[in-house]
Amino acid sequence: MLQCSWFPLCMEPLNLVAVANTLSAFSIHESLTRGQLSWKRISTWLSKTVKRDEALRFLEKICSQFIDKNSLSDVSMKSLSLMLMLFHDGHIILDSKSCAGFTMLRNLLHCLIGADSRPYGNIELRKRCIELIGYLFDFTSSKDYIMREFIADYVDITLRIAFKFMRNITDEATIDEINTLVLVTQKFFTDENSIISKRDVQNHIERFEVESWNMINDGGYSNNLQKICGVKILYACLKATNVKLRNYKFIGPLYNMYKTLAVRSSDHTNEIISENRNLEGKIVAEYYEFVAELFYIYLQDEPVDKWIPHIDWIEAVLHLVQVGGKKIFVPTIGILSQLFYKGVVKSKDIDRFISVTRLCWKSMLETNECRLAMDKIMELIFSSKFLECEDMKELTMEFTEEMVEKVEKIPGLSVVLVNGLEHIEDVHLANFYDALLTCLFYGIVPRRDKKIELQARSYVFELYHKAYPNCLSNMYVNTDTATRAHAVALLHKRITDNTEHAAKLLPMIIARLNESQNKRYFGDSLTHRHKNRLIQALFVLQPVLKKNDMVLLNSLMCENILSESSQPSVRIMQEWLIIKIYLESEILRGGVWNLFRQAQEKRVGSLCSIMSIVYHVARSLKSNLQSEFIDLSLEHMMPCCMLQQFNVRLYAQVLASKLYDLAKKMSYLAVTEKYKELYNSLTKSLQLGNLLKNSTKLQEDFYFTVFNPIDDYSLQTIFYELPRLSNVSSDEYILPQMFNKFGFKESNSHPLKIFNLKSDLSEASVSANMLKTFGNEGSTTRDDTNNISDYSTDIQKKFIPWKSMLPNEDELNETSGCLRSHREASIEGNKIILVASLVEKLPNLGGLSRTCEILGVAEFVMASLNHIEEKDFQSLSVSAEKLITLVEVKPHQLQQYLLEKKNMGYRLVGAEQTVNSTNLMEAKFEKKTVLVLGNEKAGIPANLIPLLDECVEIPQVGVVRSLNVHVTGAICLWECFKQHHSA
Repeated sequence: MLQCSWFPLCMEPLNLVAVANTLSAFSIHESLTRGQLSWKRISTWLSKTVKRDEALRFLEKICSQFIDKNSLSDVSMKSLSLMLMLFHDGHIILDSKSCAGFTMLRNLLHCLIGADSRPYGNIELRKRCIELIGYLFDFTSSKDYIMREFIADYVDITLRIAFKFMRNITDEATIDEINTLVLVTQKFFTDENSIISKRDVQNHIERFEVESWNMINDGGYSNNLQKICGVKILYACLKATNVKLRNYKFIGPLYNMYKTLAVRSSDHTNEIISENRNLEGKIVAEYYEFVAELFYIYLQDEPVDKWIPHIDWIEAVLHLVQVGGKKIFVPTIGILSQLFYKGVVKSKDIDRFISVTRLCWKSMLETNECRLAMDKIMELIFSSKFLECEDMKELTMEFTEEMVEKVEKIPGLSVVLVNGLEHIEDVHLANFYDALLTCLFYGIVPRRDKKIELQARSYVFELYHKAYPNCLSNMYVNTDTATRAHAVALLHKRITDNTEHAAKLLPMIIARLNESQNKRYFGDSLTHRHKNRLIQALFVLQPVLKKNDMVLLNSLMCENILSESSQPSVRIMQEWLIIKIYLESEILRGGVWNLFRQAQEKRVGSLCSIMSIVYHVARSLKSNLQSEFIDLSLEHMMPCCMLQQFNVRLYAQVLASKLYDLAKKMSYLAVTEKYKELYNSLTKSLQLGNLLKNSTKLQEDFYFTVFNPIDDYSLQTIFYELPRLSNVSSDEYILPQMFNKFGFKESNSHPLKIFNLKSDLSEASVSANMLKTFGNEGSTTRDDTNNISDYSTDIQKKFIPWKSMLPNEDELNETSGCLRSHREASIEGNKIILVASLVEKLPNLGGLSRTCEILGVAEFVMASLNHIEEKDFQSLSVSAEKLITLVEVKPHQLQQYLLEKKNMGYRLVGAEQTVNSTNLMEAKFEKKTVLVLGNEKAGIPANLIPLLDECVEIPQVGVVRSLNVHVTGAICLWECFKQHHSA
């Protein structure tokens, strides 16, 4: 949103011309809309900065420049009208009828008086004045009595002059002049609170309409600009006329003229363009756009029996799509919709209709700038009538599959898809489950520079939403979160209305979750994000699942906890799902005790999750069930207090103590007496050594303090608070307000709420235990960054701001080319080549590739490029091979390769201990150097040493014969780097 903080409050007179030209760069319908916050702030600032006399002098100067034929104006009419309205709203000038500013404006507009009957005069000034009238009228509303009264004096004469201009358009006219004429006319025609009588407006409309018919019907008019103007004016007249009073006798002549031009445009485009210097591609496209709009209005308003017979409308759409621009798709899709809905498309026409619809679809995907048209075609293809026709249903399936395939390649396509799914009737939804799931889980891992941008936007959005909740109501942080929020609202609505959808979607979500089971993944990776989104979707489904489905879901979540170590956000949500299931099902709750045994057999670390589940279930159970459950919980937890793993012991001792405290609070005497001595021992144990520090952090964790698995079941917790508190990247958060915008409605049939009833979670911070234990790359919000400083007095020096904008491993495949170019530019002049063709072990090669990337080596030579696909190589290279130049040279080709490099002016240096080798501390590396490394055991072969210009060795004081080849290469490269980058 535009702010005026960059406007200084200065004592010297303000340069109003500069202000006017600066403000005119902003859109008056977006960032600088009258009445919005930015407008009010600027008008207030002007009222404090600009004196009345200064504003009048500015207006007088600009008016004089416009009137003087030989003078160039400092500002445009748009800039002038903008400043005048800001002055008016700031009560600087034009705030009363007696203001001298109105006198100046009347002097400027005097050229319009009688201009419709006078053949001579300043034609250019008249056009500019009409433009000014149009802008002022556009800015004002019915409440602006003073400004509207002033404008009213010029409406009639403006329309008369516009009519005269329309009749006298020549080849010398420009399309901008025509557009100005059309826009001003349309504004006066369509104003609901017209400042002239409706009868006068209707008289003008009839005059313009008749003249437009004559232009279209070629009534003495020959040039194409007149015909284009006629079509546009006719459209304006039609839109301003009541539907019942519209006269469509022009359709026949328009169709005949359009059809001729359409054929000529497709067959003889160059001839058309050469006919008139103004008739370029953009103008032709605008002409066909308005022709299509007129056809669409006609077909929409008139019943089929009144349509002109023998017009092939499908063929007409085909021509329009072929010759029109990107704006042609909105009216042409409208035409296709009317043809289909009104039953004009017969069985013999279906193939042609499908062909034209497919052409529109392909063209829209290619241009990728037709959002409104895409929404209209979604409305058509997802309508019940369309899906009831088998041929049309196949077309819809084809389009949907293509969208699912391309949704991550075409920006904004996900929004179009989810908007389209809204139109599907319940009976047809099952055919489009894949599309719905695609929208639910949509979003890639953004590049780091994009992530920084999204996080900044998210932060600004949140601040503005708090300060001005109504100002940003239609603003999305990014399309990824908007798509997912919309899909969640749609999913909730459909499963609430029909629970069968939940039963059918569950196995599909489980199948996707199983695809990544037991696979290693990193925090903030695409796999991590997908797992998050999948479990979030399961939270929406869970309350309406049947018993068998609940058993299946419980089994999956338990197996995941037992078999894999997950990221914090995934682990907590899996635990929460199981907690919800156990609280709702007594039968399934009894299976929790078997999990202790299974954890011992499969993965001991999973006991932390199992004990967390038990703790939350015990806290949330009704009092008549609570005592027995706490007793069993302590019975199973106590042995865990003595296990070998520190984390398991920590969780067991902390949670057992908290459960005992709960039993004591609830006066469960049987429990407290049974475990009293053990509790005293645990209390003492938690005061010793590392247990004291770590138990404090765990006890203060939000998960064991303010989190409530029943009361906090809301969209706010699932999509915002838990991701934030589990240290997920902030571009993954979805504000709960966004679900409201997409029509999420709370229901008695589904317990999911939008907001939490309490603010405890919102006020919680990411725990120090979470930050230290998991070290995720997520982003904290609010005051979390301040809290981190309480636990750390030093920061890794590895973090470099500009390097944080480089992509992570998931992004390297698609961006390595760009990064390589950037890297090559940064090491210009460095020609160091590292030859490792003799090195055999993959970890050594992986480590060397990483060193080469860091120190800017020009080329890295290996015996086989297939090595980079091996895990042992990748575990040390960490994707560095994607950012450096790799060359394959087999060991038997090495001699020839070295000779070629020597002939190219390179100095050959070997890292080898020989009789004549040079101490590395004394060696001088030239910029064009080939550094040769030997085999791990045999070193550099004897037949290659004579080819080398020099051998270097690293001084050592130990008794071991030599260093590892990776270490040797790294030390030598560092010495070389140091010599050539000493600055």
